[in-house]
Amino acid sequence: MLYIFGGLLWLMIKLKDQRKPVLILTVYFYLVSIPISGILFWSAWNKEDTFKPEKVYDGVVVLTGGVDYNWYIEEKVYRKLLFDPEKYFHFNRHADRIYAGINFIQSGRAKKLLYGNWVPRILIQGRYESFNTSELVKKFALQNGVPEEKFIIYGKGVKRTLDEARQLKTYAEKNAIQDILLVTSESHMRRAEALFKKQGLSPDLYSVVKTSLVLAKLKNYVPSHTGLKSTMGCLYELVGYLGYSIRGDI
Repeated sequence: MLYIFGGLLWLMIKLKDQRKPVLILTVYFYLVSIPISGILFWSAWNKEDTFKPEKVYDGVVVLTGGVDYNWYIEEKVYRKLLFDPEKYFHFNRHADRIYAGINFIQSGRAKKLLYGNWVPRILIQGRYESFNTSELVKKFALQNGVPEEKFIIYGKGVKRTLDEARQLKTYAEKNAIQDILLVTSESHMRRAEALFKKQGLSPDLYSVVKTSLVLAKLKNYVPSHTGLKSTMGCLYELVGYLGYSIRGDI
C-alpha cells in the first residue's frame, strides 16, 4: 500500500499537467482501501434481526458457506499433512452460522436444523475434485449435541443461495415446515432474505458476523488490505443483488 501511494505521490510531482486526474485516482484508491468505507456500507446494508426468542421454529435454516472446503480438497490432492484432515473441522469466518444453528436446536428454539446439500467442486491438475461439506457440518452438529433426526440435509445439490431458497421451498411444502428462521452472515442477509421471499417463504432473520460501527478508531482510516477486501465484499453483494433483481429472482 505504501508503494502504491508513494507512486501516486511521485506522479503528482512528476506530471504537473496531469495532477488533477492523478489526485482523483489517489482519492478514489484511498476511499476504497480504508476499512471505514466498508463498515459504513455494511451498517446501511444490513437487515435487522426479526428472531423471536419466545417462538419455537419448525426449522432453522443455516445457509452454507462456513466450511473451508479448499483445505480438504487440496490436501486430498497434494497430501502435505501427516494426519487425515477429514477427522477434523476446518471452518472459515462464516462458521458462526453453524454455531448459531446448533444453539437454536440445543436451546429448544427450533425443531430441526436445515442445511443445504452442498458438495463444492474445484478444478485441480486437470480434474475436478469435490468435498461433501454438508456431511462434515452434520458430523460436527451431532458431536455438539444435535440429535441425528433433527439435522436435515435438504435438496439435490446446491451451488448458490438461489438453489437453497428454491429447494427449501420444495422441502417445506412436503414436510409441513411453516415457521422458519433464516441464519446467515450479516453481509449476506439482505440478498438471502430477498431470494427466500421470492419463493414465497417469509422467514424470520438472525444474522451473524456483524459489523460494529466504530467511527473513532484510527486504523479504520488507514489504507490496508483489510479495507480493500471489505470493499470487494461490498461490491460483490451489491452487484449480486442487482444481478438477481435484473433476472427476476428477487
